[in-house]
Amino acid sequence: MSGGVAPAPAPAPAQMATTRDRMAGFGAGLASGATKLLVGHPFDTVKIRCQIEGGHGRFRGPLDCLASTVRNEGARALYKGASIPLVGWAAMDAVQLGSLSNYRLLLQGGNKNHELSHFQHGLAGLGAGWTVAMVASPVEIIKMRLQMQYAGGAAR
Repeated sequence: MSGGVAPAPAPAPAQMATTRDRMAGFGAGLASGATKLLVGHPFDTVKIRCQIEGGHGRFRGPLDCLASTVRNEGARALYKGASIPLVGWAAMDAVQLGSLSNYRLLLQGGNKNHELSHFQHGLAGLGAGWTVAMVASPVEIIKMRLQMQYAGGAAR
């Protein structure tokens, strides 16, 4: 080419979303929720117990809470109330990631090759956050009530 401007590249052909594309976010969310529970639930149990007990003298801090819980109730007590979050967090993450994927596909008109603007990504995230909030609140309330059950007595 002599002195000319290179032509603009041709746009990519439309690649329409499949059912697998629409479901991938839900599968990733299930795995994310289960992993979050295995790693994070013991920390959450200690945090909730320390928050509820406050200055009532049962624990001197998070490490004392951890040690006292394991000593008096066994290590499994750190996973007390985990069944609800296992289902709940897996469902919440599946709803969040699945809806995020689907809101993006909706904004792309079903064409996976269509790039979204930053605003459109934010809009998809806003929709996903709003959608997951419908699941998250009841799950968290049930989980906290189960975590506050102490061996040999009720929560204060």
